[in-house]
Amino acid sequence: MTRRGSGWFATVAALAALTGALTAQPVAAKKKAKPTLTATVGGKQYRWTGRYVLITNGSLAAPLTVIATQPGGARKLRRTIGIGCPADLTTLTFPHTITDFCSCQYFEQRLRPPLSNQWLLPSGASVTFESFDGKNIVGSFTCTNVPNASFNGGPIDIQAEFRGKVTLK
Repeated sequence: MTRRGSGWFATVAALAALTGALTAQPVAAKKKAKPTLTATVGGKQYRWTGRYVLITNGSLAAPLTVIATQPGGARKLRRTIGIGCPADLTTLTFPHTITDFCSCQYFEQRLRPPLSNQWLLPSGASVTFESFDGKNIVGSFTCTNVPNASFNGGPIDIQAEFRGKVTLK
């Protein structure tokens, strides 16, 4: 008996590989950038990315906020950092620095064993907006936060950089 059709299988396999290679290139070229916040808090470096970084801006009534948090279980230390600044990005020229009325917060929390440390600066953080193209922002902030009254720690220095898509309210 003679087996026929083995050439047909090789032809179909080659066409399938060629079609897959041609369609895969445009998909690989379009990679969405994730929002990121990198910070040095008290001499230690931390990084937040993706859905755990939220950047919003409205108007002077709804200021610019940058909030980053880390997920975690009951025994993991969760770190949250954020700034709030009365800035309407649509009216600023860049780069732009604001040193008045910007607040800065940093929290460390754990459920078991219970731990809650808070450092706050209600006003006086220095925030620099490097660029804003109508959708994406790049900026940085520095502040020296003092501990909450219920926490006996000392002040901490924070230097951070953020970038990502801004959600306009």
